[in-house]
Amino acid sequence: MNMIGMHFNNSNWPYILHAIRSWCIVVLVGWPPLCWTLQTILEKFLPGQAGAIVLLLVLLTAIFGGLFIPVYVVGRKYE
Repeated sequence: MNMIGMHFNNSNWPYILHAIRSWCIVVLVGWPPLCWTLQTILEKFLPGQAGAIVLLLVLLTAIFGGLFIPVYVVGRKYE
C-alpha cells in the first residue's frame, strides 16, 4: 500500500495507526463545535446556498487534510 512519496511498512505502521486513531478521537470531539461555529459565521456573510457550498468545501478540506497530512508526515518520519 502506498501514498505518493511514502510507503507503508512494518516500521512506520504503528505510528500511522496511532495518528489515525488520534485523528478519529479529535474529530469526534471537535467536529460538532467546529461545524456549528462555521455555520453560524457563514450564515451572517453568505446566506442560502452559497454559504452551504462554502461550508461543505471548508469542512471537506478540514476532514481530508486532517487525515492525510498527519498520516503522511508520520509515515515519512518513521519510514
